[in-house]
Amino acid sequence: MGADGTSSRSENSSTDRDGTADRFRVLVPVARPDRAVTYARLAATIGRFRDEDPLVEIINVTTIPDQTPNETVTDVAKERAAQLRESLADASIDADYTVEGHICRDIAFDVLQSAREDEADLVVMGYPEEHQEVAQKIEYNAPCDVLFASGLADREGSTADPREISIVNIGAGGGPHHRALLPVVNAMGQQGTEVRVISVAPTGDGGTEESVESTMVGLSGTERVEVHNISAASVAEGLVSAAAENGGVLLIGATRTRRLRQWVFGSTPDRVIALAEDAGVPVFVYAGSTSVAGSVEDFLFPFYRYYQRLQRSRRPLSGSSES
Repeated sequence: MGADGTSSRSENSSTDRDGTADRFRVLVPVARPDRAVTYARLAATIGRFRDEDPLVEIINVTTIPDQTPNETVTDVAKERAAQLRESLADASIDADYTVEGHICRDIAFDVLQSAREDEADLVVMGYPEEHQEVAQKIEYNAPCDVLFASGLADREGSTADPREISIVNIGAGGGPHHRALLPVVNAMGQQGTEVRVISVAPTGDGGTEESVESTMVGLSGTERVEVHNISAASVAEGLVSAAAENGGVLLIGATRTRRLRQWVFGSTPDRVIALAEDAGVPVFVYAGSTSVAGSVEDFLFPFYRYYQRLQRSRRPLSGSSES
């Protein structure tokens, strides 16, 4: 038991783990065993966009109250891991995978520690329906990129299949949180996924219109990219409505700073998730790991964007004269 309550791991179920150092590793924290298959399949799919032979590591964390010996919940952790193995054994997971049960007083700490120790390249997890503070800790502090999925296993009647992503929609944008997801989209496009860039001109106060050029530069490796120019009351509404019409998933970047504490991922991503739930659009929120310089840029970018909005609002109408 470590200082923050991490425990040794339970037995794991996997194929031979020798020689896995150079493989793309995807860590999948699963809170509910009934959703493990969906997120394991998604992790395998995303992993194969980056590596032909990824390794998926699935963990379930059993929390332990303060002043409680870890032996009292060891059986619970083992039982949950066994449930995960059983549900995954009958499913088609297109990648080698491991299953582990952990015991910890802090779920986020355990996930972050696992990502560091196992040198994960990506964390894939569901959207935080209840414990948003866990998602925020992982988003801000993960040593690798993090992908949060909404609208797959967490909504009844979802038709999205995590084993096949044929269409991906992204917004036009700038800033480090948007640029971080472009290599992922580029890799998807190179393997046949249809890429559709949505440029939204907001008619209200819900966001700022972004240039398409910087997004297209980041997708230079993709042969075919469709650009959709639309108007909507807000950027979030435009992205969701266009994605609902196009089909496929909507991928959007998340901020990696703490300046917007009232939001989980930032104002636009949170609004997108809320709107997408009613529209039946699966959403992937991508939080790219950033350097110190990237974090500073991420902090300053909203001020730059606000300045742009002011400059647009001060432009004279066509045909008008200045005194």
